[in-house]
Amino acid sequence: MTLYREVQYFAAWVYVVTGGVCVLVLLLPYLDTLAGKTPDPVGIRVTLAVMLIVMPLTANLLRITTEVGKTEVVVTFGLFLPLYWKRFPLDGIQELRPVNYRPIRDAGGWGIRFGRFNGAPCRYLNARGDRGVLLVTTAGKQFVIGSQEPEKLAEAIQGAA
Repeated sequence: MTLYREVQYFAAWVYVVTGGVCVLVLLLPYLDTLAGKTPDPVGIRVTLAVMLIVMPLTANLLRITTEVGKTEVVVTFGLFLPLYWKRFPLDGIQELRPVNYRPIRDAGGWGIRFGRFNGAPCRYLNARGDRGVLLVTTAGKQFVIGSQEPEKLAEAIQGAA
């Protein structure tokens, strides 16, 4: 049973850049025609095949879902096919609190990142913004789960524990 659920999408510019790169890659074989060359049909087919696989997988990954259940917190990246998920058993959480962080400086950006928080190694699971919930496990590992409502997420985890 899910006690709390938050779905986040990456910022609009991520979709624009991703779409632009895909369009550019699809147009590359046709740029040969502008130079007066005949495009390689095999190259066109390979490019199309690769993009038909890469584009949906990339679009699929640009969503993060955080769910708090009675026994665990689950974070997944993916819409139709979760390609990454992390489970945090509630009895394995030693400490948690809402935090502000600097995504670029602390983690190198958004997504599934490794960085530092308060000088200690930390894994970041975030999609946008600069707020989240810091989880410290009983094994001493730190995780920051990005959230647009970190206070509600922290309350849900504390209430479930």
